[in-house]
Amino acid sequence: MVWYDRESESEQNVATLLERIEQRVKREVWWMSGVASCLVSVMVVIHVALIHYSVP
Repeated sequence: MVWYDRESESEQNVATLLERIEQRVKREVWWMSGVASCLVSVMVVIHVALIHYSVP
C-alpha cells in the first residue's frame, strides 16, 4: 500500500515536472521566434539598403 502511494506521488511529480517543462519550452519558443523575426527584419533592411545604395 505504501509502495502504491509512492507510485502515485511520483506520477504527480512527473506530471507537474512535465507541465513546468512545457511552460518553459513555450516561453523559449516564443522568445526564439521573436529574436528570429527581428533578425529577419534586420537582414531584409540591410539587403534592401545594399541593393538600393549599390545601384548608382
